[in-house]
Amino acid sequence: MRSQKNSIPPNSSASEAMKLRLAIALRNCIGTTALENISVRQICGESGVSRQTFYRHFLDKYDLINWYFDRLLAESFARMGEGQTVLDGLIRKFRFIQAERTFFTAAFRSDHQNSLRDHDFQMIYHFYLRRIALWQDHARDRDSRPPVAVDTWTGRAAAEAGLGSASDDESSVDEETRTLLEMYCSASIYMTVRWVLGGMRKSPEELAKLMISAMPEKIVRIFTAVGLLE
Repeated sequence: MRSQKNSIPPNSSASEAMKLRLAIALRNCIGTTALENISVRQICGESGVSRQTFYRHFLDKYDLINWYFDRLLAESFARMGEGQTVLDGLIRKFRFIQAERTFFTAAFRSDHQNSLRDHDFQMIYHFYLRRIALWQDHARDRDSRPPVAVDTWTGRAAAEAGLGSASDDESSVDEETRTLLEMYCSASIYMTVRWVLGGMRKSPEELAKLMISAMPEKIVRIFTAVGLLE
């Protein structure tokens, strides 16, 4: 584990590099100490930075865990904006978690109020909700908008075309869709945690396909229209 301490991307900003340095230090600590027993002082000692520096970047160790997880989600979601699907994003997400097995097993086991479970839910739920809202905004009056160089009017097209009038207002999504999406995302996180804590017996590909199969029919239709499913 310690051989990875200097694996900071050379092109990262100073702030991002410091955050990653602290994340790697926490990952090293988790290799020898239960997460609940790891202190900020220990993380700072492992990373060679001051407590003042730590608190300049994070509220606590759970905030650090969530930031590290956000790096994974940001990459997975960005690929969806480049034409890849929810299935592709889920596979990438689960592969990343699998590669960081020790770290994320400890993180998902935690029941802290700022837990990774809730953070994961909030991230994916609001990401999908905003994409649906963007798509609906385009579908509502697409005939009055200028053409874009894509074959369908999707939320992705709105973002890529830079149309200032496109709206990702989550409140514009109808209540039934919001409820179904919330139920689906909650179940997805529950199964992700079970997979992690159960030893990751299924492959990332198998788990991702099962999660797609479990989608409510209405969400499947919407995700297909938005461009998130094939």
